[in-house]
Amino acid sequence: MADPKQIADALAQDQLLAQFNRDEASAEPWWRKSLSMEGRDTLLPFKYSQPTLPGSVMNQREFALPGLLAGAVNYFTAGGRAYTGSDPTFNPQEEALNFATNMFGGGMATGKMMRNPTGVGGTDLALNVYHGTPHEIKGGFDLAKVGTGEGNQSYGHGMYFAENPTVASEYALSSSKLTNPDTYAIENIANRLHKGGFDDEFIKYRIKTAIPNANDSLIAKGIELAKLDKPAGNMYKADIPDAAIPMMLDYDSPIKNQPQLYEIVRQSITDPEIRKTFEFNAEKGITGANVYKNYIDGKTDAERSANAAKLGITGIRYLDEGSRAAGRGTSNFVVFRPETVEIIERNGVPTRKELLQQEFDKLDK
Repeated sequence: MADPKQIADALAQDQLLAQFNRDEASAEPWWRKSLSMEGRDTLLPFKYSQPTLPGSVMNQREFALPGLLAGAVNYFTAGGRAYTGSDPTFNPQEEALNFATNMFGGGMATGKMMRNPTGVGGTDLALNVYHGTPHEIKGGFDLAKVGTGEGNQSYGHGMYFAENPTVASEYALSSSKLTNPDTYAIENIANRLHKGGFDDEFIKYRIKTAIPNANDSLIAKGIELAKLDKPAGNMYKADIPDAAIPMMLDYDSPIKNQPQLYEIVRQSITDPEIRKTFEFNAEKGITGANVYKNYIDGKTDAERSANAAKLGITGIRYLDEGSRAAGRGTSNFVVFRPETVEIIERNGVPTRKELLQQEFDKLDK
């Protein structure tokens, strides 16, 4: 004998299915009504993940597939819905905005997926930075090597990278600015003239213009360096993981404009009074620099940076010297865990891994 409960459940399911079919039969077809634009928080096909994050616009958004598909469908059906009047919610201004943001967002998506030329026949990922050092890096970037180059670790303990290759090139030189400024200046000039095809007289002229008291020995050294196969020191082109950028503390921006990092720091403060002070000062506009120096535990920069990394802060971002006066421009990056950064080129030559990737890309085409 059948279980009465099972019979009741089956009848209920049949009734629900029948009601669903009736609703579908009486509903307008999909092409007569607009679809939900869920995900259209910003420029399609991306929606905000953290709307006030500093930095590249691509690091502030996550993929919004529902909005992208709905926008495409709404575009193709807009004419019919407007003509027949079948969609009572049809709004010409909104439809035009949807179409415009779809088109612009599609361009952003294409730009994100496109690869940029390296200058030597290959391609690399879009987010690139540069690291100059007098040393040759073998294997990859290593936190243990921090402090052995030209930098003085003014913005935290980590590996330093620059958006602007000219900024990074200054750190590729083997001489210290402080201990031997003339030799440093000669190397800097030689690097700028490197492989320019200039004759000895022009190189001499450039050196004498920059260093009026340069003696014959310095001039001869500059001419020699300018004609070497490679510039002084080493220049590395690298890729910082995209996910790490928004988790970098922006030194120059108010912490209240960095909501994800504000909350990380706030939660790490266990003393209620100190937490209140932090919240008050954050509202007053203290920057990431103040937060790093005063609200991250550690007696030294090395301890402070290590503790920040444990909290999920991946590094520090700050405007380079040429951009600070204007308050905008190119940035430098201090990465607390440099082993996550991939080397793409050394002195303009792609790494073996990058060359292999280029060959794989050719096979995909």
